[in-house]
Amino acid sequence: MSVAPATPEVEATEAPPPPINSMRGMVTDPAVRNYLIAGFAALAMIFLLMLSNNSDIGGLLLALLGAAGMLFRKPAAPSFFLLILLYFLVFPFGVPDEPIRSSFELRKGHFRVADVLLAFSVLVYLACHYRIYVITANGLPYEMRRYNRHARRPTYLVRTGEIPRFLQIAGVVVIVAQFAWLLATNVDADPEASFPFHIAEESELYGRRERGEMSLWQLRLLVLFGIGFFGILLARLVFGYWRLRLMTAPEGALAVQEADWSETHRERVRIEKWREWQKAREKKKADAKENS
Repeated sequence: MSVAPATPEVEATEAPPPPINSMRGMVTDPAVRNYLIAGFAALAMIFLLMLSNNSDIGGLLLALLGAAGMLFRKPAAPSFFLLILLYFLVFPFGVPDEPIRSSFELRKGHFRVADVLLAFSVLVYLACHYRIYVITANGLPYEMRRYNRHARRPTYLVRTGEIPRFLQIAGVVVIVAQFAWLLATNVDADPEASFPFHIAEESELYGRRERGEMSLWQLRLLVLFGIGFFGILLARLVFGYWRLRLMTAPEGALAVQEADWSETHRERVRIEKWREWQKAREKKKADAKENS
């Protein structure tokens, strides 16, 4: 009785995961999927807030543009998003008419629930868009891809709880911005007083000022510029150092690589131009030698 030879069992191999820069790969990867969900939630909130402001067309345009920008990884989408948002905030119906100039909007235009939610949602969408772009498209400038094809941000660098921490930071930033707007729209300066700053009266918002006194819009601009410049400088120093202390080895390598590109970009471009010129010259000489 002959026994048939045992056939080796074929091991079942799992299919490789789809590339991260494809639509399926973005949906299946947990890190990108979480940012997609957060970005879509922010866009839905922006649409509802614009709809409550009688700007249904603007809300629909913003939602479609933001969703397409995240799905197709377009780096220019946030710029157009902010321009469209600014336009429909000034002209809610989309028709360019004269905006209503109200002192009430200046005095009471802070810490309103709709404005706080809108600013928070816009900040969340912008962060999610750029996070998705860095992970799926390119995290470093284009020139680096000639020497390092994997210039994206690795997904394992997306730590657990990164999105909740970012939401907390975004909320703090929005509240600080509301306080800055409160100071800029309600505080007036009188250099002759013992204490130069005081709460502006209702008549001082658009009333005529005496010669030599700073108008209130100039003071608002000065306060916003001062708070923005010194606040960003201080935050950059504190949180930049904090980020360097918490940076892992792969993140540090990417940061050093980006700094190297920023400092030597012009020289590398010049060298590459000379290399291309030399290659074209050698090819021309080789073609001329073959023809002869």
